Amino acid sequence: MLSNFVSELTTHDDLAEEPPRAGSLGTVSESPGVGVRAERISSSTLLISVDGEVDMLTAPSLAAFLDRQIGPGRKIVLDLSGCAFFGSAGLSLLSGLDRAANREGMRWALVVGRSVRRLLMAAQAAERYPVYTSFDAALAAVTHRGS
Repeated sequence: MLSNFVSELTTHDDLAEEPPRAGSLGTVSESPGVGVRAERISSSTLLISVDGEVDMLTAPSLAAFLDRQIGPGRKIVLDLSGCAFFGSAGLSLLSGLDRAANREGMRWALVVGRSVRRLLMAAQAAERYPVYTSFDAALAAVTHRGS
């Protein structure tokens, strides 16, 4: 089933190259354990919502998808509030996203629910990332002109 997840994400390589327009891009991947949906909020802002489980089986493909969305001037809201499980492999995913975003001068924000918040707190990593508990707060953070 992981191969389905990998091929589903791989077929959407051009997502980052799509003409800018607001609206739903639909489900990027729906496979056992995890679902990924993308929605273009504006010409430079992308909402990526992840449901289910982020673990050592699903995190590498999700990280590869996120990596293809990174670029100068882009803004990403990564909504993990629908994750029922967020394992330590997810921490590596967040670390990689943060490094790439800093390198590219890109803004990003993370929306978390209980499972992600618990792991970030246990790993003492909550202060390292732009963490929010609501989509509205995360969107405001990435679209704020002064930062």
